[in-house]
Amino acid sequence: DKLGYKQIERHGDKVHIECDGGEIAQRKVFQDAIKQKRRFNSVAIICKSEKEVQQIQSALVAAGMDRKFAFVSKSTVDFDTKKVQIIPSYIAKGLEFDAVLVYNANAANYGPEYANLFYVCCTRALHKLSVYYDGEKSPLLEKAIREGEEVIEHKGEK
Repeated sequence: DKLGYKQIERHGDKVHIECDGGEIAQRKVFQDAIKQKRRFNSVAIICKSEKEVQQIQSALVAAGMDRKFAFVSKSTVDFDTKKVQIIPSYIAKGLEFDAVLVYNANAANYGPEYANLFYVCCTRALHKLSVYYDGEKSPLLEKAIREGEEVIEHKGEK
């Protein structure tokens, strides 16, 4: 592989790819994360940046759903494992979670110049990987999924 990626062994469910638009997609990510937390011990929504984490935090506070989530930043010392972690990609490097939901994995957010960062996001999942995007999906998505791995792709309403 020209990017030098070493595919990881992930044992578990098929990769889930979800295409939706706007607030519908955001609510779906939150709902799916809560469902995954019932099934798995450690669950994370991985965002590209800390700014995205802050945007999600604002949306969850406004919806009164923030108690089920822990927002991780550079200053976070302890992880609250009873909650779904919402974490920027650069902090997720080196960590593993039972289930990972990659947030906003569209072409505008993860272009070719972010190949290594996107790969980090997609390889944090031990058992369940879900990828969410709106608009055009990142061209990096196919590279980050292990060859031969089964994928369920769903295009929701815009």
